[in-house]
Amino acid sequence: MPRNPQLIDSGEELKIRIEHLEDRGRQRKVVDMKRRVLVVLSGVVCWAAGIAHASDGLLGWWRFDESSGTVAIDSSGIKNHGKIVDATFVDRGKGQALYFNGEQGFLQLDFRQDFDIGVGGTVSMWVNPAERHGALFHWGGVDQANRNFAVLFDTRTAWGTPRNDLRLWTSGGRQFESYTQPIVNVQVGQWQHVLFAVDGRVISYYLNGAPVMEISTPFTLVAKDLPFVIARFDWIEAGFHPVFKGLIDEVRVYQQPLSRREVRDLYQQDAASFDKDLALFSKPRIETEILRDPGRIAVRANCALMGPFSEGTVLEVSLQTPGQKPPAVTSEKPLGSAHRTMLFNLDVGQLPAGKYEVHALVKDRDGHPLGEPARQSTNWPGQTQTFHNVKVLNNFVWEVLSENPGAVNGVQEYKFVQPKQRWVYVNCKAGLGKGKLSLSIDASAGTKDIIVLDEAGEREAMRPLPAGQHTLVLRVQGERCVDHLVVRSIPDIVFAGLIPEPYVQSAIPLDAELIRKHVAPHVNTFTLSQSNSRPRLQEPLFRELRARGVRFLMQCSVPAELNGMPITVQGARDYVAATQGMTGAELNGSMADEFGSSLPLCSVYAQAVRRLHADPDFAGKQFFPYVGDLSQGAAGRELVKALVETGNAFAVKYYLRIRGTAQASADFARLMFLDHGRDYRDKCPHAMDGMVVCLGYLSAPNEFSNVAPQANYKTFLDMQFKLLANEPEYWGTRGLMNYFVHYADEETTRWMAHLFRHYGIEGRTERVSADPFDDSRLLANGDFDQETHRWKLSPASPGSIRPVTEVHFGWLQGRFPYTPRGDSALLMVRNAQKPNRISQQIQNLEVGRLYVFRMITGEKENLKNKEEHAVSVNLEGVRRFPEKSYQRVFHNSYAHSYGPYNATTRAWMNYHWVLFRAQSTTATLTVSDWVGPGDPGGRIGQRLMFNFLQVHPYFEHDARPRGPKP
Repeated sequence: MPRNPQLIDSGEELKIRIEHLEDRGRQRKVVDMKRRVLVVLSGVVCWAAGIAHASDGLLGWWRFDESSGTVAIDSSGIKNHGKIVDATFVDRGKGQALYFNGEQGFLQLDFRQDFDIGVGGTVSMWVNPAERHGALFHWGGVDQANRNFAVLFDTRTAWGTPRNDLRLWTSGGRQFESYTQPIVNVQVGQWQHVLFAVDGRVISYYLNGAPVMEISTPFTLVAKDLPFVIARFDWIEAGFHPVFKGLIDEVRVYQQPLSRREVRDLYQQDAASFDKDLALFSKPRIETEILRDPGRIAVRANCALMGPFSEGTVLEVSLQTPGQKPPAVTSEKPLGSAHRTMLFNLDVGQLPAGKYEVHALVKDRDGHPLGEPARQSTNWPGQTQTFHNVKVLNNFVWEVLSENPGAVNGVQEYKFVQPKQRWVYVNCKAGLGKGKLSLSIDASAGTKDIIVLDEAGEREAMRPLPAGQHTLVLRVQGERCVDHLVVRSIPDIVFAGLIPEPYVQSAIPLDAELIRKHVAPHVNTFTLSQSNSRPRLQEPLFRELRARGVRFLMQCSVPAELNGMPITVQGARDYVAATQGMTGAELNGSMADEFGSSLPLCSVYAQAVRRLHADPDFAGKQFFPYVGDLSQGAAGRELVKALVETGNAFAVKYYLRIRGTAQASADFARLMFLDHGRDYRDKCPHAMDGMVVCLGYLSAPNEFSNVAPQANYKTFLDMQFKLLANEPEYWGTRGLMNYFVHYADEETTRWMAHLFRHYGIEGRTERVSADPFDDSRLLANGDFDQETHRWKLSPASPGSIRPVTEVHFGWLQGRFPYTPRGDSALLMVRNAQKPNRISQQIQNLEVGRLYVFRMITGEKENLKNKEEHAVSVNLEGVRRFPEKSYQRVFHNSYAHSYGPYNATTRAWMNYHWVLFRAQSTTATLTVSDWVGPGDPGGRIGQRLMFNFLQVHPYFEHDARPRGPKP
């Protein structure tokens, strides 16, 4: 089969040789297939015949056309017939379908003994839910305790709010070892084709023929010799409904993961029978959204059903006035290999109001059309008046003034409009000259200058400013050459918190000086914590930042009761009024922790917030809570409304755990951000005027979200910021925030501040760094979840080095939220005669660049010993920096308990961190359980577990603010 077919005669018979190269020792399978192909358009190939034969790896095909009975006939010819229990045949779908009433019933299928979907396979079905509950399928039987491989509607409650997620569960076969995550949901009341292709530890999820999510699991799922059950899973937990309600048809199971093309062909084969739009096989699918404030039409386009495409193929999106050429606005992007939905933000602010058409067309490298253009009419109402003459840089940053004054002598004034109540960023660059230069906003008697320049140079400042027209006043005593003046409307940039108290202190201190140099220039608000009712702060730094206009919020709790009784509105008002953030003259408000979801308590505090706002004693003070998903309930929406209407803000928590692959991480981030952002925007009008997006950057023990050692966590954070800066769901977001400095290391703290500047001050839309996500290109298999693959072992004695499993070892280390990653490790048993050693060549290094090596060690089945482990890390062929490297003893978090270990009986482990500079493109890493030649250094017979081994580029950056770069 050609990789990128351009034209094939419609009657030609093809003999296609498909090779399935499978991982972990599986044999290469060669399948010969015959298919008839049909060309619908030049360059866009559609296959008329589907994949329906056992020779294609089909193990079962259940069409549900039997009309009655308790047997579902297998049409694959293999006779894997199914047992129907309490389900009804109905004349729906393709011929007939099975209807499940949501109360009882299921379909059970038993496969031959040698099939293991955990190694590789595909589940395909058409579903039409009447409600969102029950399971689509479960590989493990009705009564199986473990969720071996299940896709189900999660109707449990979280913080009092029903989830209603579609969720995928997998199990590695061991007790307590399961992995789960929400996935793209299906719609109620319509037919949809869902397909899951399992390829080892990667599961590809397709919806209506198009790939929508990749799921990376930390183990190979175990489902061999277990029955396959459709429409039911008996999960005994409050709120979960076990039985699917709705229609299911055309179920297929294959013994190998289908390719993207095969999935598309299978979907096309049945699409007409389920009333799907066949035109999408020859043109893009597009959705448009009007954003009046920024002067944009956001266009989302997907071409997944049209491919494959040759290199150089682009998608062109244009805005046209009907009947007129050329287009008013045009944008194009290369079609990537991921086949995900692409976003085009068309700049239409200068266009007059009127009727337009959005066109989307695929073109080859020579500009020739492939397929037909998609067209959608839209009515552009014109840009909001407030944003006229505002240059929108991204969702967060809007340039309201940009001038190049040149020679200045005396006073010059510049008018600008602040579109909303936000912060402004002011930047001035001046050359040589005589006299003092100063800048102020809305100058009047007693107004303080925000920038003073006595010599040539560049200065910047940030100040909160209400919506409306303002005046920037430039004064020069003498004559100066002013190169540029820039004013931008920027978000609240909140850093939690001012004084770091990391649980693992590095050799490069994460302290007040690092905050002053590397963080403070890039933020405008800090949070503070309380200790014995007094703020933990260093007085000089606090005074310095206050003089620069920085705001400070003091953390407080959110009590549900006072004196053993439910808190009242007046009680909540009085409690908040008495918090240190509200009473402290030098503090700007209280950071409340927290409202997890919509609960009646939200309504109480909503009314309390309004009472505080009406009290002139608290003018200028903020009540700023951490929140979860408040949009799902009336009380939560009431609190959001009260906060926005009183000028307060709320920090929505997104503490995303990194996934094992770049695509899985990107897909998960899109699901989390876009669904939640859309809910807030649609259900809580003007929510974005108060929403501060709080991104977790937990990056060091004893709680961290960079749980996959092969994945570059800095790249993942960059991906999240880029998404927020561009996607229309987050237009006009009030602010950006981090959580939490105590859980971070110095490098990631500096990186987070760098991202704040890049996206929140400079207004960038592209990623900061080109570093790839997958750093297994440097060092692979650092959790030994592939046993000893890629490692060279030199055991001191037979069996003294071996892979092991330690249940919840990763959880005790602090991997968060919960994941089984980290439960696999390599065990070394210390020998008196010679050391155990493992080694691997580090590859793809950039000469001259700094890198960091990390590792965690723990004593197997005995983590109660608080001791520094006697191990050595040798890096050959690099320049090592011992004075900046360290080994630290640490314990589990109070929130990470298992077995005998909890908040009082600690589990003790070691964290190893080595900084080095590459001197060639490769280096050799050797890890040993002896501290040095001839010196075991520790107890003979001690059994140490090693995992979390990784190498990543280290972020080198000076702290000097960069110029405005509009």
